[in-house]
Amino acid sequence: MVALSHKAGQRIARVRRTGLMGVVCGCLMTIGFLTGCSVVVAPEAPPEAPTTTPPTDAPGPPVKAPNDLPKPKVAKQPEQAPDRVAIIYAQGVPSYKRIAEALVARIPSRARAFPLVDDAKLRLESQNDEYGQVVAIGVLAARTARELSDKPLVFCQAFNFRDYGLIEKHMMGISMLPPAEQQFAAWGALASDAKRIGVITGPGHERLIAQARTAARLHGMELIDRIAHTDKETLFEFKRLVPGIDGLWLVPDERILSHRVLRELMAYSARHRKLVLAFAPELLEFGALMSASGVEADIVDQLLVALDESARPVGEPTFRLLPLTRAHIEINAELARSLGYSAAQQPGLSDVDVR
Repeated sequence: MVALSHKAGQRIARVRRTGLMGVVCGCLMTIGFLTGCSVVVAPEAPPEAPTTTPPTDAPGPPVKAPNDLPKPKVAKQPEQAPDRVAIIYAQGVPSYKRIAEALVARIPSRARAFPLVDDAKLRLESQNDEYGQVVAIGVLAARTARELSDKPLVFCQAFNFRDYGLIEKHMMGISMLPPAEQQFAAWGALASDAKRIGVITGPGHERLIAQARTAARLHGMELIDRIAHTDKETLFEFKRLVPGIDGLWLVPDERILSHRVLRELMAYSARHRKLVLAFAPELLEFGALMSASGVEADIVDQLLVALDESARPVGEPTFRLLPLTRAHIEINAELARSLGYSAAQQPGLSDVDVR
């Protein structure tokens, strides 16, 4: 009885424990069914710390672009003083001296004139560093300046400048002759019957002849050109031209003109009643009907233009020949009357002096 009772008690205890576990499992299953998922218990997250950072979509303060930033102040650079100008000219030619003096008068604070006397070259050499630019008036002065320095050089009153190497890139020239169109306009206004005009030059003036031919044609004239290499050839060619021309356009080509040949040419033209348009008023007394030369004020104006351009070159420096813009015409009134021409002012005769 006792044994039976002991086994029976063990079975009852196992049944009770089994029933209790079943109850717990059943409760868990019931909760899972009601919530639709397994229950996971997670630790509670700590509260977020307060922040002052604005939301990403909130407008912020305007930011200056690089171009809007204030530009740094740049110290104003002082303007560079213009170069001093040495003006050299040969003595003995009054017009050269007048041009030099007029140029000094236009830029007195930076220009000085040096006549080519015995010690002028030495003085100019010793003061070479003081001058940034050189102006040469006449062939002799231009050749001297070329030998002295490689400073920017502007020359005038030089007809055969190419023959003397005056076409380097640091040089500029002013034409010696006034505009051909103005010369032939004056000739046609005074002597309208002059139709065939001869001209003799040395070699190398093809461009000048082409321009003069066009200008003559505008005023009903024909230009007939010849080339000479010596003064004797000049006289020979002129005598050959005389039967077929009404006048001679005399240009200052010193290579083919000498004082002797010039006097013979003028005398020959007078004997054959041929009109001469000369390049200098001094030739009127030797039998020229008219002279056409540059206006000195115009020459000075062009020198100043050339000085300014050579001091501020645009691009690579290169040689240039600037033209004159005005012609000064003088008329031999006595000869004009003897030939039946009126020297009174006429259309086409502007800036004219009558002797």
